[in-house]
Amino acid sequence: MSNIISFPQRIRPLEEAGRIGILIDYFCNRRRTTEDVFWLKENGELLNLLETSMVTLNTSDLTHYQNFYYSLEHRLCFFPQYYRFILSLALDLEALGRGQGKSAKLCQWVVDHNLVGAE
Repeated sequence: MSNIISFPQRIRPLEEAGRIGILIDYFCNRRRTTEDVFWLKENGELLNLLETSMVTLNTSDLTHYQNFYYSLEHRLCFFPQYYRFILSLALDLEALGRGQGKSAKLCQWVVDHNLVGAE
């Protein structure tokens, strides 16, 4: 029995919050660019899942979306055809505690420009 060598575990399992942070980083930064409609769709679905499942997030997890959140108005003006995706992302980010107040202004802009009627 004295010849038994125990090796330390090489990869420690991540805590749930750590895994979620990695998942958010992957979807937000590593799959597609923010100008791609599929980025809007995938990240919208991810944020909606995070919001509705009431997962506990680290305060740093949503910092990946900081630049996107600050550019919401510009994106909506440039891509009005994607207003549903953009509004969904804005609402979910605000519900998750990242930013506040832009969603109402964006919704009003959509109404003022009759984007729903243009569909």
